[in-house]
Amino acid sequence: MSDPHDEFKGKNVLIERKKSKDPSEITSKYSMSIETYKDILGECRRKLFEVRSRRARPHLDDKVIVSWNGLAISSFSRAYKILLGEAEGTKFYFPVVGTEKSINELLPLELLQAILVRVPAKHLFPLRFVSKLWLSLISDPTFVEFHFHHTSEFTIPSYFFAHNDQLVGSVDLHALFHGGATLDTSIEKFSLPFPWKKNTRSNLLVLGSCRGFVLLRHYPYYIILWNPVTQSHKKISYYNAVKKNNIIHGIGYDASNDDYVIVIFSKENQPHCFSLRTNSWTKIDVAPPTPLITYEFIPWGLFFNGAIHWLSYRPSNRDILIFDVKKRRFSKIPLPEQKLTWWPSKLVILGGCLALNFFDYRDNNKRTQVWVLKKYKVPSSWILLYEIPHHCISLFLSNYSDVIVLDRVTMNFAKYKLEGERVQCFKYFNYSFCHVIAFEHISTVYTPSLATLPSCDKKKWKNEDIKFVKDDWNPT
Repeated sequence: MSDPHDEFKGKNVLIERKKSKDPSEITSKYSMSIETYKDILGECRRKLFEVRSRRARPHLDDKVIVSWNGLAISSFSRAYKILLGEAEGTKFYFPVVGTEKSINELLPLELLQAILVRVPAKHLFPLRFVSKLWLSLISDPTFVEFHFHHTSEFTIPSYFFAHNDQLVGSVDLHALFHGGATLDTSIEKFSLPFPWKKNTRSNLLVLGSCRGFVLLRHYPYYIILWNPVTQSHKKISYYNAVKKNNIIHGIGYDASNDDYVIVIFSKENQPHCFSLRTNSWTKIDVAPPTPLITYEFIPWGLFFNGAIHWLSYRPSNRDILIFDVKKRRFSKIPLPEQKLTWWPSKLVILGGCLALNFFDYRDNNKRTQVWVLKKYKVPSSWILLYEIPHHCISLFLSNYSDVIVLDRVTMNFAKYKLEGERVQCFKYFNYSFCHVIAFEHISTVYTPSLATLPSCDKKKWKNEDIKFVKDDWNPT
């Protein structure tokens, strides 16, 4: 029994190399009988156990290791095995070198699933190549769905940003505020899944997110639905005569058909709906009940509770426009009556509820009020949750007591208590192009996931362009 790397020198470790179950190779080498071999091995175990029994016993700890990659988990599993043949009531834990069992044999499937569902998507996705079993499990639609809901419930979402091919990435807000990470280590950079045309005036707009996918607009060419974790994406071209500043977009998910739905319309044109499942555009017969577009602002869609939501910026019509992605119908929710004279600045999701940021530049206190709709589609359930500085927008409610915000002036991430006290602050970017208005148009809150695009029912497609027919789409 050798220790070639001096790993166990001076330590109470018994090394047993089990190249085969038959110990005759060792007994013949040292000219001993099988009984003598077993007696010597048993005596070594007994002496080692006596030494260990005199040490202070550690406190019982039933934690499960979940924060390691596949190789580390496999190493831990291999390192501790119970040797056979001990006296009844005693257990000897020794490292066994040369075991041929795989991690799939050492970890029950239920335990493996419980471990992997807690691993963030960006770390879990590369682990598909640990084994065929892991590939099958991580790619399974049921596991992907369960992993997404677990992530959505127990972790803070990330903050995605994209401006051009050199500046695409996300900030892991959970690691930043709860994992002890710095802002530099919590930023992950991505590469765009499509070629970028150099020396052009084209730029990227971030139009929203849904279940780990982000919706991008590469003006004036096309829109892209993209999962930065899995790199699954779809490029969709639309008629290039549509004006730059009069298009409203939204992305949602129809759970009944496992289908991602994109809605696009303008002030002049009838709404159209694109289905990833059927790979086609269809007209929406009913016009939106609430006008949305002004010359200064174009609202981005927010997916929540099976519907896409847009905020109206017209002073004469303060409503939230809703589009049900399953029923393909429009409806609306009125804003809080107490704040009809204030300016709504941002529509967000806080604590599982629809929420609004309100501010009034005429207010001497210069505060942004955050109102939450406690009961969905019940106007009387609007309540004032907290106040933050007027140049901040709320992003996420952490632990149902602290709110994570983005300061649009200093470009800082910060955490505020519900009483308005700032408790943490992290500097974000200081790029010259990130002025107040444009910054909102190149970023969104999103939850990383393992989701991929649904297959097409009519035909297979591989990221081909989908174009509008001229007689079906007539922009002015």
